[in-house]
Formats: sequence, C-alpha cells, structure tokens
Amino acid sequence: MSRSSLLREAQLQQQKAAEDAAFYAQQAAVAAGVAVAGVSTIPVGVVPGAGILASTREAKRNELPIHGNPHTYNLNTMLANLIVDSDYFRALRELSMYNEVVSEVTQRCKHAEPWATGTSRSPSTLFCLLFKAFTLRLTLNQMKGLINSTESPYLRCLGFLYLRYASPPDELWDWFCDYVDDPEYFAPSADPNAKTTVGEYVRKLLTDMKYYGTMLPRIPVKQERRIKMELVLKEENKERARANRAYLGDFVQGAKVRAIYSDADSAPAWYDAEIKEVHPAEASVDAEGNAAAGAAGASGEDPAFTVVFTEYGNEEVVGLGEIELPSKGGAVVENDAEEIARKERLRDEKFLEDRGYARRKKKRQINHPEGEDGEVGVKAKKQKGAGDELTKHLMKKVMQSDRHAVAARGRDYAARPASYKGSLSLKMDRYTHRKRSRSRS
Repeated sequence: MSRSSLLREAQLQQQKAAEDAAFYAQQAAVAAGVAVAGVSTIPVGVVPGAGILASTREAKRNELPIHGNPHTYNLNTMLANLIVDSDYFRALRELSMYNEVVSEVTQRCKHAEPWATGTSRSPSTLFCLLFKAFTLRLTLNQMKGLINSTESPYLRCLGFLYLRYASPPDELWDWFCDYVDDPEYFAPSADPNAKTTVGEYVRKLLTDMKYYGTMLPRIPVKQERRIKMELVLKEENKERARANRAYLGDFVQGAKVRAIYSDADSAPAWYDAEIKEVHPAEASVDAEGNAAAGAAGASGEDPAFTVVFTEYGNEEVVGLGEIELPSKGGAVVENDAEEIARKERLRDEKFLEDRGYARRKKKRQINHPEGEDGEVGVKAKKQKGAGDELTKHLMKKVMQSDRHAVAARGRDYAARPASYKGSLSLKMDRYTHRKRSRSRS
C-alpha cells in the first residue's frame, strides 16, 4: 500500500472517530433536553447530558469519577447505540433530577437484564435509566442511597451496575466488599422464578464478564486477582468464625491473639495483636467509633473486637473470623492458612525428594541465591513478609477456581452440530425469558 493510501486511511479513521463522538454527544444532549440544531453544531468535547464543554463544566460536590469511555460509559457499542436511539430514552429527557430517576426505576423496572423481555434488540427499561444516570453524574451520597435502598432491589442493581461500568477498577472492591453476603432475595432476570440473593448478584458482577447477553468491561488482572483473593478470604473467615464460637469465652480484653490485617498497599496477613475491647453484636463499632452491624467475617450474632497490633501499635476493628487464639488447637489451627501451606509444602518436598529434585534445587540455591528461573533462595524466603504464606494460600485457591471454571466438564463439545431443521426449534436467545407466542405456528 502506498504512502498516500495509508495517510488517506488514517484520515478516514480519525474522521469516523470524530463523527462517533459527536453522535453520542448529540444523543445525550437531546435526552437531557438541550436544544440541538444538528450534528455539526455539537462540539466533540461536550459532556453527555450537560450540553457544555468538558473544560468548562463544573463538577458536582462529591461527584463520582467516570472511568473509561465518557460517551458510551464502557457499555457495549451496539447496546449504547440502541439505548440512545430508543423512544423511551428520548422520553427521559424530561427527567433532570436524581429523585425522578429513582421514582422511575421503582415504578417501571421489573428485571435487571440489558434487553427487553422477549427481544435481543430493544434495550430494557433499567439500562435506559442506567444510561440516564450516567448523564446525570451521580454523587457519593446518591450512590450510597441507591445501593442501600429498601424501596426496590432494582434500585440497588442500578447502583451496582453504575459502579461496575464506570467506577475505576481499583475502587470496585471497596464499594462491593460490604455487599457480597447480602441476603436480600430478588429476581435479576426476566424469569420471576429465577431468584437469587443480592450477594450472589454482586459476586457475579465482580467475577463474570458475561451479563445476560452482553459483556461487562474487563477488570485489570491485578485488581481481578485481589478481588478473587478477598472473596476466598471471606469464605475462610466464615469457617473460622464458626470454629471460634467454641472459644468465645477466651476472647476477652487483654487476650493475646493473632488477627488479619490488610489495606490497599499490603496483602492480607496474620499479625500478633492484643484485644483492647470487646463489642457485643448489637453494639459493634467500626474503626471510627461509629455503630456498625459487625466487621467482616462476623455474622449478626457474633461480637467484634478492637485489637492493637503489637508490632505497629495501630488499632483495628476485626470480626470473629479475622481473629484466632495461637494457644488453641483443633478447628482453629486447622483453618490457619500458614499451617495448611506448611503441610502442603512438606508433602510436595517429600514427593520430589524421591526423584532427586530436592538435592539439585538446594545446590542451585547455594550457587544462585536469587534462583535461576526467578524463584528466591532460602535466605530470601526468610526475609519475606508475614503475609507471604497467607497470600500464597489464597492465590493457590484462586488459581484452582480459575482452572475449574475453564475445564470442559459436563459439556458435550464433540456433539454433532444441529441440522438446519433441528436448529429452527432451538431457542433464539439463551439469556432472556421469552413469553410464549400466542400464535399456533
């Protein structure tokens, strides 16, 4: 291809990108009730739903940031086009307040699928209102009102979908962590009998990119692994809490314990601590001293504990599943991630020793302290942080879960493809609950 042809093709791509941006800006401005004369009069820098230039737009107080594409809000391109072209979305231009959108969701939304019932080309009411919420740019308090709503579970779905699509990936777990065990039952699909809990719905948003016939934005690998490790840790905290209930009388003020600590910069790890205060279940408090239902890993009947980490001196509020007594054996020790990792390591070393691998590995570590293929030597391993064993244990479970998810189990991949006549009787859409046709054909 000649140089002039390459330049021409690049110019056409730039022109198409500019036209697409102007199209989304025009549709969003129409939906927000802004008078638009034509596409040529819409600047490319217009913020959807605001009708003014992005450089001059004044952000709301505590407005949530929009991550990614500011025109499609990371929705599938076809779905975004169908939303802005739909008659219902155009009718939403009369709504300009957050309370009006909330009222519309409460009255009209019956499921949380992206497509209307019985179709795969018409956007659903909830997703049209979700796009409208994107144009309004929700604030922190408004988002808390959505995900904690008691009026309708679909208001909560609207909030979780808003966060899943537009929130920065490194903030997803901080938003979702308190809701992965939410027990509220509802029907997210168009089938009213297919009910699940809000907690399961939130977990699927975090771990599955497929969502009822559309695709959610991909989460970066680093944040995705952190989320999956936190989910595994929550399940282990539940088991540990059940085991610790047999020793509740030993968790008293001044008791020497081990507690889990983690933050944005450090992975979950066990640290020596001392119980400073015990909070009954009805009087549990958070780190700021405010009343709370209970810390992570604790159920409604379990107490919470304010502990002081002896090595660093900082205080944290932990649940019954995030704490253990080192002097106790039995179920508490069996749930200790370091003990489990130690047993697995000893078993693997004994297995490999029969083949002479352990001897060669020791010689390689003496000659190369940092390892030949990226693994660290004996001295370097002793210098690792306290959370290394727990982190490796959690990561191992995450990798096992990922391998199980992609395994071809129970699926007939070698089945013969359906014939033309046989395919006519198959369902057209696997992800929507279609109503039965009234016609006899």
